[in-house]
Amino acid sequence: MKEKEFQLFRIYIYESPNLRKFFYELLEILHNENTLLNQCILLKSWVHGPHFQLYYQVPIEEHPERVNSRMEELIRKKLSSYEDTYTDEHYEKYGHISERLAIAERYSGEYLPLKKNHTIEQSTSDLSHIHSVYALDLYKQIEIMKTAFFISNYSELSKFNNEQRELLCFKFMIIAADQYEISFGDETYKGTKYGYLSFKSHYEGFLVQLQNVDAVKKDAILQKINDRSAIMDQFITEEFSSFVKNVESGLPDDNLEDFHVLNGWKEMVNELKERIKIALDSNEVKLEDYHDIASFLNSSKEISQFHDEFVKDDAFRSFSQSKGFLTYRLLVNFLYQVFPFLNISPLQKNKLCKLISENAQNHYDFSWQDLKKLRGDSYEGDDIYQNIGSGKG
Repeated sequence: MKEKEFQLFRIYIYESPNLRKFFYELLEILHNENTLLNQCILLKSWVHGPHFQLYYQVPIEEHPERVNSRMEELIRKKLSSYEDTYTDEHYEKYGHISERLAIAERYSGEYLPLKKNHTIEQSTSDLSHIHSVYALDLYKQIEIMKTAFFISNYSELSKFNNEQRELLCFKFMIIAADQYEISFGDETYKGTKYGYLSFKSHYEGFLVQLQNVDAVKKDAILQKINDRSAIMDQFITEEFSSFVKNVESGLPDDNLEDFHVLNGWKEMVNELKERIKIALDSNEVKLEDYHDIASFLNSSKEISQFHDEFVKDDAFRSFSQSKGFLTYRLLVNFLYQVFPFLNISPLQKNKLCKLISENAQNHYDFSWQDLKKLRGDSYEGDDIYQNIGSGKG
């Protein structure tokens, strides 16, 4: 086997409840069979049908054929308990969904024909086909780290119901926001006090998109956005401020019921932040023009007041290309990539962005207007990242 070659399984499951359940069952397999597998990467995709992509390497003392046979046996055993309820009509609908996803994600490859439900495909890959802003080796490192986090926490994660999982992801968001760290001259601004504004930006963009939706549908969407579960409501009203302070102190409260998972998440995002900073310095990140927020907004027909006044000015353009800003932005993108694995829908993501925006602003008594005053009319940092739109990487 070639040194960079991975074994690859693609497992197609169309029913959403079964896809969610299988995620944790697959993590359990990876946990139990860890002596047979190295460098595991678990991805989720919609191309040719909803499926998981499992990449792994086989230890030098093992035979790939034997390991693959063992993995296929375990996977098929899990799938055998799932009823196949998909009809031709379902496949046709998913084909239309795929078309919309391809447009939304700028995907230019083939995404049809759809594979049949419960299809298992086995092959090998060096992952060179994957398009990422990161250099390939760094991309692998990040995905291996993410998958290892899932594997080490699968038991706790599998026990959470939907409401608990949503709250957990909200806490993940707060921990990620605490990683914000950007310098203005001699001053360094750090933490959720400033980091929450990235999520506000996302939510404000969502609200602008809603203006193009008919009134009935818009009201239904906003109702879902504003609905809060009992445990989320309790956390917001009774625990938000203390949790934010705990995060600022390094998450010392090991009495938290979900401490093990949260601490693992904190350690992972800390490590990822450092890797991204190094990658920006060593040209292992390649950002295209459309990744530049200021350029994107200048080409947008409709924008929010927040984006018009805070994001479109010249100060933000240079600020948004600083290494500190880009490090944090890539970290937030990583958070968003984790959400689908934990069944957080795009609508829920916007809901969480709204919650952290409102509650962090109240907690710190600090708004985007306040940050704009601190930032001033120009950003004079010497850490501007030059590769946006340059084709370098």
